[in-house]
Amino acid sequence: MAKQPNKLDDQIQQQLRERQRAVATIEKMATREDLVEFATRLNKHPHLADLIDVCLDKCIDEHLINKNAYKLRPPLAEDVERVDLRRAWLRAVAISNQCSLSTLNSVKVRGYLQAMLRQIEKLEDIGIGGFARLKKSNALQYSAEYLMRKYYSDMLSAEQIEKIDGLLKRNGIEI
Repeated sequence: MAKQPNKLDDQIQQQLRERQRAVATIEKMATREDLVEFATRLNKHPHLADLIDVCLDKCIDEHLINKNAYKLRPPLAEDVERVDLRRAWLRAVAISNQCSLSTLNSVKVRGYLQAMLRQIEKLEDIGIGGFARLKKSNALQYSAEYLMRKYYSDMLSAEQIEKIDGLLKRNGIEI
């Protein structure tokens, strides 16, 4: 007896076709603006959300982002111990296309982990700067606040955790 197609199989096939189209679209794109805009649209499709990193990595790998980003130091062991903070930092630069000299100096002196911890050291600094820029692109998963709270909570004070949790919750993110 032949198997009858069901709605779940149809939905899976539809998602596979959408994924193939999205991958083909990314491969054809050649500008940072197009890739970032497409990454932003992908955010609305949970089954394609992993392709956001593919878009941003293409920006990085094809040197389509702020040239200062390529001057950033290689990561220290602590910068990649739990998650690749250098790659996350570069993805944030791909989205905003901003990488200031003060950023370069901070990372050069401290490394990525310590630079991110320093960004959110003062409670009044939580939720501003890079966070605000990334919020505009719905890409808070690359912010120091998100990364430090998700992967390095043990290095944060109770006050920092409380403020970051409230900030993320107001933006629809719970860790």
